[in-house]
Amino acid sequence: MKKQLPDTGIIVPGHEATVTNKGGYHFEGAFSTIVPGTPIMDDEGTLRGVTKPRYMVYVHSYGGEALFFEALVRDHKLLATRCENSKCPGHGMMYLPYRSHCPDCGLKMTPIDMTELAYNEAKVYTFVVTERSGAYNTLAKPIRFIDIEFPGIITFLKSYMILGEPSIGLRVVPVFRTDPTFTIEDLAWVPEGTKPEELPEGWTFSALPSDDEDPANAYEGVPDKELVRMANEGDLEARQEIFFRDCNE
Repeated sequence: MKKQLPDTGIIVPGHEATVTNKGGYHFEGAFSTIVPGTPIMDDEGTLRGVTKPRYMVYVHSYGGEALFFEALVRDHKLLATRCENSKCPGHGMMYLPYRSHCPDCGLKMTPIDMTELAYNEAKVYTFVVTERSGAYNTLAKPIRFIDIEFPGIITFLKSYMILGEPSIGLRVVPVFRTDPTFTIEDLAWVPEGTKPEELPEGWTFSALPSDDEDPANAYEGVPDKELVRMANEGDLEARQEIFFRDCNE
């Protein structure tokens, strides 16, 4: 299998990474390739050096944050975390960006689905609009970067808008990529009141639960072993329940 690098014409070997039963990574294929260099000459034609381009695959482990990105991609949900340790000075504090462990006591925190809160209360704290970006940027310019604040969350979430113009205090709502990159770019924001048909292609709103649903009690009484089985089959809520039970042990 070979893959074509965009805009380069260079063919690089394919690669694949999977997770073993013990939780480690297993790699197959080529994760780097050497590309012929070109000479660097001065104005008189004297050789001064050579370019040595390299193309490589960088492996980034999500670790305890994997649940957050999985929720963005599979369920179009926005997760925060909350410290449940009653002896911690940060007890009850909620964090977004997602943190798997409390910065004060170091214990694992409980994932909290705050998608509905985001749709009802999120607003722009500050913003910057830029026409320039660094290498490897994939966002369309100008980029409308925003810091978002939520009631009850002690941190700000950095993200970007794909519609409208930002302003301080503007009410915004989250949207999610339908063809995900499995990165934080799968989450963006639009002004409150934006209609589904106004969204750019490849973006969608979250399907919020109906009023008669009670997700907090969905797994009450389910044995731990059954929860593990459900979590291994990709059930996000089952994984959240396991996190919750672990934090209360």
